[in-house]
Amino acid sequence: MSLESAETNKLSKREDLQSVFTSCPPVPPLSTITALMFLVALIYGTLWGLMGDSALPGGPIFGLFALVIMCYLGGQLMRLLKVPTLVGMMVFGFILRNVPHINVAKDIPEEWAGHIRNMALILILLRAGLEVDSDVLKNNKSTCAKVIFITFHR
Repeated sequence: MSLESAETNKLSKREDLQSVFTSCPPVPPLSTITALMFLVALIYGTLWGLMGDSALPGGPIFGLFALVIMCYLGGQLMRLLKVPTLVGMMVFGFILRNVPHINVAKDIPEEWAGHIRNMALILILLRAGLEVDSDVLKNNKSTCAKVIFITFHR
């Protein structure tokens, strides 16, 4: 067997494998949902392994994890309705906190609440800042300056 025929045989095997894997591509919504479910399970398993009993249902880590997952799902639901995901997350966070019979975050200690709100504010400002269109700001320099001075004027 010559070197040339071995190379073509190797290439044909590689092409056969590529045709098998590319002939039936994964369906994007289904593969995305499956990957996210595995990711959530992996993150929860890691939390449970690191934190122990506090990551089990009824513990503070589980409550925080459930709150984050619910708000993420709310953001994705709002994205389907053409609303920014940040608004959806904020609305779902408000609903989970203020609707009487929803007890998702009841296990989160009150002393954590201030820290969680500060982190949420940082995330909101960061994501809002990343979504700002710099070309629009450049075209509206005077309006931006007025808004800055009005907010700091007492």
